[in-house]
Amino acid sequence: MKAAVIQSPYHMDLCDIPAPSLKEGEVLVQVMYTGICGSDLHIFRGEHPTAKFPLVAGHEFVGKLVKVHGESCGLKIGDMVVAQEAISCGRCQACVSGHENVCRNLRIIGVHQDGGFAEYVKVPARKTYRIAPGTDPRIAALTEPLAVAVHDVRTGGLEVGDRALIFGGGPIGTLIAMICRLSGAGKILITEINPVRRKILEEMGFLTASPEDPSFEETVKEAGGADGFDVCFETVGKDSTMACAMENVKNAGVIVLVAMNSHKNNLDLGRVFAKEIGIKGVRLHTQKHFAKAVEIINSHVLDGDLSRLITDIYPLDEIRHAFDEAGKGDSCFKILIQVSG
Repeated sequence: MKAAVIQSPYHMDLCDIPAPSLKEGEVLVQVMYTGICGSDLHIFRGEHPTAKFPLVAGHEFVGKLVKVHGESCGLKIGDMVVAQEAISCGRCQACVSGHENVCRNLRIIGVHQDGGFAEYVKVPARKTYRIAPGTDPRIAALTEPLAVAVHDVRTGGLEVGDRALIFGGGPIGTLIAMICRLSGAGKILITEINPVRRKILEEMGFLTASPEDPSFEETVKEAGGADGFDVCFETVGKDSTMACAMENVKNAGVIVLVAMNSHKNNLDLGRVFAKEIGIKGVRLHTQKHFAKAVEIINSHVLDGDLSRLITDIYPLDEIRHAFDEAGKGDSCFKILIQVSG
């Protein structure tokens, strides 16, 4: 099969490699589309702490089920499917308590084993979900990042009528905003520097503010009301955005740390104490929340908004150029690689 193999940092080749062989409980998926995620870019640049080369990256994929080894979990050959990329052991304390996304022995498709930037990918049957017939496969390719947003919003405990402040209007920040709106948030403000992204967000009906605008602090304060925001989502990973979240979250509010952040933040612990701020870290998503994302995709309730996220589609043989474009991030939201179909 054809596959985009990362051989070393910044070195990706389109190669012919053997198709995956299946073990008991695994299925083979013929990939249709795979999205480029920020973590794929980290892997490509050699910045991921646990990924090892050579590797076929890609965990945001949709495809057709073509082979089953053992139990099919109710799936049929020919089904359009997506799969949760997190493979957990099911035995450690985190798994048995429903937090398999932080499994002690976690392995991730596209990070620790070959992923979806290839003609075929193997996945556990128990992690695989059917996509409803008639669903646009390009929309279905957004299931995994949508699951991240579902997990983040649920972890933040957002309730109907709550005010949400989202730092960063990239794909994940925008998906979080969609789920906040779908969950009945009373006010949503997205902070984003990029004017192209702000324009698209505003066309989708979201309130935005640029940190470079002289009236930025006033806009944030006004949107937060007298008490501040119930939940803040930090998807940028900067000290300045974290400080802004600490300032504008309400007393006893919650800050959800979404961004992958390798440096140590200087948190104002006195403010955390005085305001009784809850700070929640999030990683990937649980299988429960992935299944909920599949339900949303199959309901088509967000199709219009989700389609706005897809700004470019490249064939597999142009994946190197697609990664360059995704790395710029100035005029794109989500880039998909079309592998087949």
